[in-house]
Amino acid sequence: PRHLLHGTLRGLGLGECVYFFVEDGSQVVRATLSAWDAAGPPGALEGAAPGSCHEGFMVALLDDAFGALARTHMRSIGRSGDVRTAYLQVESFNTVPLPCTVVCAVSLQGQEGRKALLSGRVFATAKGGSLDQVCSGSALFVEPRS
Repeated sequence: PRHLLHGTLRGLGLGECVYFFVEDGSQVVRATLSAWDAAGPPGALEGAAPGSCHEGFMVALLDDAFGALARTHMRSIGRSGDVRTAYLQVESFNTVPLPCTVVCAVSLQGQEGRKALLSGRVFATAKGGSLDQVCSGSALFVEPRS
C-alpha cells in the first residue's frame, strides 16, 4: 500500500505491526495497543543522535495508533469510521535507542457526534528489556461532514 509506515518503511526500518483492541461490555472499542519492531539498516530511522530513533517516527507511530483507535471506535458505535486528524499534540520526548520494540497505548477520553478525543503514551524497550515511556500525546479525530 501507499502508506509511509505499512508500505514505504516496512522492511527498511519498521517490521510488522500488531494491534490489540479493547472493548467495553457493550462491544464498543475504547483502547488500543500497537507494537512495532524498529530496527532496519543503520541510519534508516536514525535521528540527530547516532543509534537513536528520529523523534518524528515516534510521532508517526502515535498518530497511527490514534487513527486505528478512532476508526475502530467510530465503526463500533455504528458510524463510518472515516476519520481525519484534526489536532495532534506530542510532548515529553526521551531518546529511543535502536533497535527496539515500540508500543503505543491509546485510549478514548471522550466522543461526541463525529469527534473523538484520544490520549496516548509511547513506550520503547530499553537496554535490559524494560519498557520506558518515550512520549505522550493527545489527539482530536473528526469524521468529515457528508
